[in-house]
Amino acid sequence: MKTTIILLILVILFAISLKPTKLIAEDVVASPCYFNQSNMDCIKNLVNRYAKKYQVSSKKMLAIISCESQNDPNSVNENIRKGKVWSRDRGLMQLNDFFQKDEAEKMGLSIYNMEDNVEFGAYLMSKQGTIPWSASRKCWSRAV
Repeated sequence: MKTTIILLILVILFAISLKPTKLIAEDVVASPCYFNQSNMDCIKNLVNRYAKKYQVSSKKMLAIISCESQNDPNSVNENIRKGKVWSRDRGLMQLNDFFQKDEAEKMGLSIYNMEDNVEFGAYLMSKQGTIPWSASRKCWSRAV
């Protein structure tokens, strides 16, 4: 019995360490991504959750994610001006660390966290439409 309790405590502590930002009971109990789930299933679950929350098109979000990051949550693209990197687009929704990072943080979200990146992307889409992703419009507009 003691061993089971200690093991349970270790599992909970490990789960907490995986997502240091915005950890709430929902993240542990009903996370849209679970062990051994395919990355694409996880992405679809996240997109569906936050598209519904912010009342935006999940189909459009998935198309943007496919074009912007090729479904890679660790995708980073550098923006270069005058030969120097001045900002980076990060994650599935390719959120910019110069323009969008601070606003996301005010909401308690991190553009570096996969789930937060999708949530802030949905929020941004609800406020600005597809303007932040207009550079890739030729790619994603075919899918929607």
